[in-house]
Amino acid sequence: MQDDGDPTLVLGEAPESDDECDFTGINTSKINFDELDQAMKTSVTGSEVLGEAVESDEEVVFHNTAPSNITRNTASPASTKKQYPNSVRKLYQKNKELSDSLASFKKQIFSSAKHELNSVNQQLLKSQIELQQTLMNLRTAKSNLSDYKKKLNNIIVANYIPSINIQTPPNV
Repeated sequence: MQDDGDPTLVLGEAPESDDECDFTGINTSKINFDELDQAMKTSVTGSEVLGEAVESDEEVVFHNTAPSNITRNTASPASTKKQYPNSVRKLYQKNKELSDSLASFKKQIFSSAKHELNSVNQQLLKSQIELQQTLMNLRTAKSNLSDYKKKLNNIIVANYIPSINIQTPPNV
């Protein structure tokens, strides 16, 4: 767009406001509409625009050139009709095969991963139970050792053998 107020037509761009739709100042005398109409009715191959993805097989891309530069497809319309469905069918089949193989690959990977995770989970649960049992056994052993220590301490401190005082008779 220009700021000087003159309407400018940019090919391939939609007008941004209703004011831009006034194309009275555009010179159309240079355009050969008959040649352009004939080119549109026949099978046309356009050139690929760099940076733009082709959206479909039927898309025709025109550059900002004169209609005389348009190249015509040399294939007959009948052979194009036969070839197009076959190529689309092949593309569809290949896409379907790719999709199926990706789905089976994904299913196989996730299935094997699921089985491995379940196996590891079971082993972890068994290990957890064994650790809990070991902990209970250690606590019981600690309690028993504490009891034995107290009893041993009592035995050592206690005076079980009383001191015996034997009186000797007087010497008579």
